Amino acid sequence: MIALVDCNNFYASCERIFEPALYGKPIGVLSNNDGCIIARSNELKALNIEMGAPAFQVYPLVKRLGITLRSSNYALYGDMSARVMQVLTELSPSVERYSIDEAFVDLSGMEEQSIAFCQQLAATVPRYTGIPVSVGAAPSKTLAKIANHLAKKQPGRNSVCVFQEADDVELLQWLKKLPVEEIWGIGKRLGQKLRLRGIETAMDLREANPQQLKKNFSVLVARTQMELQGTPCIHLDEAPEPKQSIMCSRSFSTSTNSLNDLKAAIRFHCQNACEKLRGQNSLTQAVLVTVRSRSERFKGRAYDASAIALPQATDDTQQILHTAQTQLEAIYQPGVRYHKAGIMLLDLIPWRPMQLGLLESEQSALKEKGGKTQKLMQTLDQLNHKMGRHTVAFGLPVEDARWQMKMAHRSPRYTTCWSEIPKAKAC
Repeated sequence: MIALVDCNNFYASCERIFEPALYGKPIGVLSNNDGCIIARSNELKALNIEMGAPAFQVYPLVKRLGITLRSSNYALYGDMSARVMQVLTELSPSVERYSIDEAFVDLSGMEEQSIAFCQQLAATVPRYTGIPVSVGAAPSKTLAKIANHLAKKQPGRNSVCVFQEADDVELLQWLKKLPVEEIWGIGKRLGQKLRLRGIETAMDLREANPQQLKKNFSVLVARTQMELQGTPCIHLDEAPEPKQSIMCSRSFSTSTNSLNDLKAAIRFHCQNACEKLRGQNSLTQAVLVTVRSRSERFKGRAYDASAIALPQATDDTQQILHTAQTQLEAIYQPGVRYHKAGIMLLDLIPWRPMQLGLLESEQSALKEKGGKTQKLMQTLDQLNHKMGRHTVAFGLPVEDARWQMKMAHRSPRYTTCWSEIPKAKAC
């Protein structure tokens, strides 16, 4: 048995935790630079506001329909997600984080207590974090996804749906109604191919000829069929493989032709990328910088430098930043207005001690330098983790820089920024 814990309207729920007046009100969360709606509360969905709707089309409805629009507050969302995952790991030793608002929990050996345990999960997470969740459990991940959908959409279930057997009558009835495109891992394009062969529902896929599926489709489809039959094929991954590359980039709120603006943007993204690099205990062997322009002459063109190999694998922000700034100066073209910049760390390898030179004096100097650098990076990460991201950073902070995201409606970073912690006053 495996359970899927899914946070309900996660972004909207995060916004409501510190603003109780928003409960029951329609909330929309906007994309980067406040472009379009990327998350909706149930109340906003009821107003027929579509996912991806441009923000400028919704603004005229804000006052008339009582809609609250918020800029993406990723610092808040990431921290609240970490708190949810912490609660889950305290309740179960086997948890796989699937996304920012979803996690699989292994229920092996708990089949008889699965319903009670899932009810405990659904009650404990909101009690400790303020985030409501739905819990679906079944013999496989694919069936757990379906169970979670029912737990979320059917009010009478109290946010919990458990199918202890793959042949549960209610589950089979639902599989007959579920369009094949809506099965986890299938999607629209593959669903269209399956429909051409008469497979229109989840039940059709479950009962299809396995030999024909293997002949005409990928291993993914055959694996999904077995999952629908109750045979686990997608096992719990408690320790996902480290990323082989790390990319940090962002579009600007307004375009700029200033080299200093671009340097500040690259410096910001480089520090974020290096923090992620050290977070997965890896080193990078190459750095790539990219900038983009929307001007008519250079529309859509990416100015990508050739990836520069580093003298030795490193996680030192100072060295990586110096390399990135050198690349940027080489590809920058005066007069061109840029709207996006980013950095990619390539050829990542697991962390290992610095390879030293042959001479004894060189070994001693490199060892001392490497030890000091490692301590510096550790201290930097510890301070930023404790005091808030970019509390300690390389370079002077730039307020209201053109390269920064437009966030006109962002709520305070209640849990990660000291200056934005909620204040309570006695009457």
